[in-house]
Amino acid sequence: MNGLTKAIADNMPDCQKAAAAANAFAEKNKADMEALSAKMKEMQKNPHSPEALEMSRYMMALMVPNMMKMQGTMREFSTKCAKEAEQVGKLLSGMKTAAPAK
Repeated sequence: MNGLTKAIADNMPDCQKAAAAANAFAEKNKADMEALSAKMKEMQKNPHSPEALEMSRYMMALMVPNMMKMQGTMREFSTKCAKEAEQVGKLLSGMKTAAPAK
C-alpha cells in the first residue's frame, strides 16, 4: 500500500492526476495485492500459528508507522478530492482485497 499512497501523494495537487496514478498502481499491482490479502485471510483462520504471530510482529514493527502516514494521505485525498477518492475506493473494493461486508 505504500506505493498506492505514494502515487496519490506525489500527484495530490491535481485530484484527477492523483486518482489516475492510484488506479494505475492498483491495476499494475492487483495480483500482488490480492495474493497478500488471501494470505492474511488464511492466517486469520489460525491466528496463533507461528506464521501468523511472525506476521503480526512484522506488521507492528514496520507497517504501523507506514499505515499512519497512509491514513493521513488518504484523509487528505478524501477531503480534497472526494469524487476521485470515491472512484479509487470503488476500484479497490472491487478487488479481492476488500474485507467481506458484515
